Amino acid sequence: MIYETIDTRTVSILYFKTEKLFFYAIKPNFEISLDDIKEIFRVTKELAGNDEVFSITDIRNLGFEHLPKEVTDYTAKNPFIKQQLKNAIIIEGIGQKIFGNFYLNVLRPARQTKLFNNNESALKWLGITNSEVLNILYKYN
Repeated sequence: MIYETIDTRTVSILYFKTEKLFFYAIKPNFEISLDDIKEIFRVTKELAGNDEVFSITDIRNLGFEHLPKEVTDYTAKNPFIKQQLKNAIIIEGIGQKIFGNFYLNVLRPARQTKLFNNNESALKWLGITNSEVLNILYKYN
């Protein structure tokens, strides 16, 4: 299984080129700025090129006091979204479920997006069946 890992200030990005899958693991105790999120999408675009891709965003380490409104707005509607066919968001707890539902129903991201409690369910929804991917993602649980 070949994948690439890129660390930004606030997120670890795993890119599984064969599956066209990006996995974003939010690092704990960081406030994510608009510049941070733009850097994440720049790296994603650089790796994906013109390919259509899938993504899993693991927000279980994210405290909402660390997420300004401008970041959620940009994440929902940025220009790269057209290349991201589906985004699975991994959540934990009622607070993240409330935030996730707000993101889905109010901000209405410009790609198919769904909330999950684990990577296995997210991968199934994305149509990714490679068990090696799940094994690699287990270390982020």
